[in-house]
Amino acid sequence: MRSPSPVPSLVKGASGIIFVYDITSKESLKNIESRWLKEIEYSGLAKLPATMLIGSKCDLESDRTVSMEEALSLASRLHASYIEVSAKENINVSEAFELMAKQIIGLEWGDGAGPRPNRIPSISILDRKAKDTVTKDKCICQ
Repeated sequence: MRSPSPVPSLVKGASGIIFVYDITSKESLKNIESRWLKEIEYSGLAKLPATMLIGSKCDLESDRTVSMEEALSLASRLHASYIEVSAKENINVSEAFELMAKQIIGLEWGDGAGPRPNRIPSISILDRKAKDTVTKDKCICQ
């Protein structure tokens, strides 16, 4: 018997969700749709908050198995921003978090009325396995 997922409690009240996959593993991209999105749907979240799709290990471009088109297609379906990063080469790591922060701030303050009551911006990182990422001339940010 499978133990209860921690995802519902992680995303409840979250201001942002970051989905991370490995550009050298099609399975990691498939897991976002087949597992993580189902977990989030199960959580009862009416719609996704600020959402970002991160392709990790972009320094391994020669080993890429997930095409840019596949990643951008999923990002489009998620209404998510997309960026490729390399933790190993320190490429776009800070930029990814800055982009997410800007999205959260835009959602929280975008209407000019200030932050929504009782909302503290938070980010749920749903795939902790992907830690490495890519070189600047090969990375994308959209």
